[in-house]
Amino acid sequence: MTKTSHKIYFIEVLRGPAALLVVAYHIAGILMGAYSFWPGMGRDLFRNGNIGVDIFFMISGFIICYATRNREDNYRSSFIIRRFFRIYPLFIICLTIAWLTYNSGYGYLDYLHSATLMQNNYAGKAPFFGYNMLYPAWTIAYEVMFYFVFYLGMCINHKYRGFITAILLLMAMGTIQLSFKGELSVHGHFSSYSPDMGALSPPLTLLGSPLMLEFIIGMGCYYLYNTLRTSESIAVSSLFLTSSVIAISMMYFVDLNNHGITEKGIVAAAIFISLMLSEMTGMKLKSKVSKFFSDISYSLYLTHAMILKYYTIYLKDIGINDFPKGVLSFFSILAVCIVVAYIVHITVEKWFINIGKKIITLLSTKENNNSLERKPT
Repeated sequence: MTKTSHKIYFIEVLRGPAALLVVAYHIAGILMGAYSFWPGMGRDLFRNGNIGVDIFFMISGFIICYATRNREDNYRSSFIIRRFFRIYPLFIICLTIAWLTYNSGYGYLDYLHSATLMQNNYAGKAPFFGYNMLYPAWTIAYEVMFYFVFYLGMCINHKYRGFITAILLLMAMGTIQLSFKGELSVHGHFSSYSPDMGALSPPLTLLGSPLMLEFIIGMGCYYLYNTLRTSESIAVSSLFLTSSVIAISMMYFVDLNNHGITEKGIVAAAIFISLMLSEMTGMKLKSKVSKFFSDISYSLYLTHAMILKYYTIYLKDIGINDFPKGVLSFFSILAVCIVVAYIVHITVEKWFINIGKKIITLLSTKENNNSLERKPT
C-alpha cells in the first residue's frame, strides 16, 4: 500500500492559508497608517501574501498526480469532466455577475475574451498580462494550461504521466523562450511574448512562462511523498515543522517582489516541502478548521475580489473614498469574505462538483453495460 492511499493532511493545511494570505494581501492597505506606533503594519505583515499563488501552483502539481493515481475506466474523459466542473462553473458565474454589475463598461467581446480564461494583454507585464476581467482568475489560465499538458502526458502513458508532463513543460518552455526571445530564464517576471506569436500568443506565452516550473515542483513532491520510505519520529517531524515555521517567517523578514522559483516560489517550496516531510515522518496536522478553509479556498479566492469591489462602491456612494482603517475593519472585511465564500461553496461550487461526479458515474455505468453486452454468451 502506497502512502498516497492514505489521507493527505498537509495539503489541507496549506490550501486554506494560501487563499487567506492572498485575501490579506489585497486588504492589507486597511492597516497602512492606521496606527502611529506601526504605520507600515499592512505592508510589513502581508507584503508577500500573494505567495499563496505560488503555493497553489505547487498544490495543483501534487494533487493532480494524486487524483489520477488509479487508472479508472474512462480516465481521460473523467479527468476533463472533473477539472471542468471543479473550476469553470464557479468562475463563469462570478465573471458574469462581475460583468453585469461593476464591470458593465466592458463590451460583450471583452466578456467572451475573459470567459475563455485568457488574460487581457499578453504584451503587458508578466506574469499577469493585464489580468482577467475577474482579476484573481489570471492564475487559472496557468492552471488550465498545466491541466492540458498533464492530460497529454497521461494519454501518452498513465504510469509515467508526471514525468512525461514535466518533460513536455520543460521542452515547451525552453523552445518557446529560445525561439521568441533568444534566451532562457527561470525568473517569474520573464515574458516570452512576441508579436510573432500571432493568434497563438495566449498558449505560447503561458507555456513559455517560468511559473510552469512550480507545477513541476508539485509533481516532484508527489513522487517523493509516494516513493520515499520514512520512519515515524516525533523529533524529526517536529524539526521539519519548525523548518516550515522558519520558512513562513521569511515572508515577514524578506521582501520578495516577484512570483516564481527565484523569489516567492523558493519560499513557497520551502514551506511546502517542510510540511510534507513533517507529515511523512509522523506529524498529522489535521483539524476541522484546516479542512474548512481548505474546502472553501477556491470560492474564497474567486469571490473576495468581488466583495472588495462592492464594498468600495458602497463606500463611494456614501461619500467615503477609502476603506476605514484599523484591525477591526481588516478582520470585519476578512470575515465577510469568509462567510460569502462558505455560502458560495455549499450552494454553487459543491453542487457543480457533484454534477461532475454524477456524469462520471453515468459514463462508467454505460461503459460497463456496453462491456457486458459485447461479451459472448
